[in-house]
Amino acid sequence: MADPAEAGQARRPTAGRTLRVRPATGADRAAWDALVLASPRGTPFHLEAWRDAVRRSFPFTSLDLVAEDGEGRLRGAFPLWEVKNPFRRRFLLSAPFAVYGGIVAEDSAAERALLAEAERLARSRGAAFVEIRSRDPVDYGFNRKDLYVTFLRDLPRSPDDCPAMLPRKARAAARQASERHGLVAEMGRSAFDEFFDLFVVNKRDLGSPPLPKRFLAALLDSFGPGADVLTVRKDGRAIAAVMTFFFRDTVVPYYSGSLARTGPLHPNNFMYLKLMEEGVKRGMARFDFGRSRRETGAFDFKKNQGFEPTPLHYQYLLLDEGPVPDVHPGNPRFALAAAAWKRLPAPVARVFGAAISRYFP
Repeated sequence: MADPAEAGQARRPTAGRTLRVRPATGADRAAWDALVLASPRGTPFHLEAWRDAVRRSFPFTSLDLVAEDGEGRLRGAFPLWEVKNPFRRRFLLSAPFAVYGGIVAEDSAAERALLAEAERLARSRGAAFVEIRSRDPVDYGFNRKDLYVTFLRDLPRSPDDCPAMLPRKARAAARQASERHGLVAEMGRSAFDEFFDLFVVNKRDLGSPPLPKRFLAALLDSFGPGADVLTVRKDGRAIAAVMTFFFRDTVVPYYSGSLARTGPLHPNNFMYLKLMEEGVKRGMARFDFGRSRRETGAFDFKKNQGFEPTPLHYQYLLLDEGPVPDVHPGNPRFALAAAAWKRLPAPVARVFGAAISRYFP
């Protein structure tokens, strides 16, 4: 947590009460999570579990803010981190390695107060911009990036009804994976090492550095029963796996990997169908297929699973003369680096990825 001495404390009148904005402390953790769980804007990336894993794994400075009323009750929370690296400008981010982030607040007064304090913090620390990865359609009047979409859909009440959610071709592929190719799926954290090896290979094949193993392990540890691993096997060997968060009533598959050469076996179709069924068994009502860039293979795959895209609302408060950040694998400026990365042996990609992934949160 940020030290109170590292950020200012602001008091603003609202509805006859004083609204105080201050740095979050360890004593706020329970109230913070309660606020996140109660808010429609809350996501697993807002939870203390995510923030704890980031703190344990990366050298970022936590500047998390809370807004409280005169009675000391939290009315807003803003996960915020300072990121510094040699390749990009210093900036504030909500939240690292997350596809969703931003302010969770009970009312607009708390939201405005938190936003104002974040801007003050950014200016005082010489940050070039504040990046807010909003899932919900909130507009602060900042510069926007409309590169990404997300995919959400309701789940049926019975696991037996999950196949009917899929379009005909996707449903047939999932059925063939099981009946013709003999794929089986299992839930359990004991497969974490196998999952991580698949994750590294998948990121390498995409031309992106993988995150360090310690971070993904910290997420499993911090989330406890709220996170799990589903693994798909062929003749006992892991060929696809996904780490998933179970947040409130929503299944959130997040980190995944599969062997490209097993594509004809349809392991991904099978894996996500089994994950939908597992979510229903756990009482989940929605499936969040997560973020994708438009016009990519992942985008097409999710649409082919019967999900429709919803725009994400990433916003940037620019504080210097620089452009809106454009760091993503599809940027042509990174084409040569991505092509070189794809040629690395997986063990090398694993080591170097752990070292440089901190620069691309």
